[in-house]
Amino acid sequence: MHKIMEFLKSRLFIEFRRYVFVGLSAAFLEMVLLYFFTEYVGFFYVISNTMAFSIVFVFNFSMNKLWSFKAHGNSGKQLIMYSILVAFNLIISDLLIYLFTDVVGFRYMVSKIFAIGTVVSWNFLLYKKVIFKPVIS
Repeated sequence: MHKIMEFLKSRLFIEFRRYVFVGLSAAFLEMVLLYFFTEYVGFFYVISNTMAFSIVFVFNFSMNKLWSFKAHGNSGKQLIMYSILVAFNLIISDLLIYLFTDVVGFRYMVSKIFAIGTVVSWNFLLYKKVIFKPVIS
């Protein structure tokens, strides 16, 4: 029991909790924007996804840098690495949404959930160990 309590108070778990909160907030915002751009503005759902993904980029980077990981490193370098990861994630997200919607036949909003789950699976580790890794003084 002591080990569990120790883990729940560890920096890793606190960062993970914050990452999940930021991620869920970003996912919600992204889903709302995707729906808005597709249903109300009339854009093709892949274009809507790209726009929503791009808008949420700023929120996600800022919250993960400043709050989730409390990263103090070179912001410019972090932003470049984060941007490369986001570009890769966007390509995967657009591809998965298109495949699940046009090939498999799911509604685009359901396809987006699959795409988010896929992208999230590798992001925490890359944020923690590469992009926002602690600066050793």
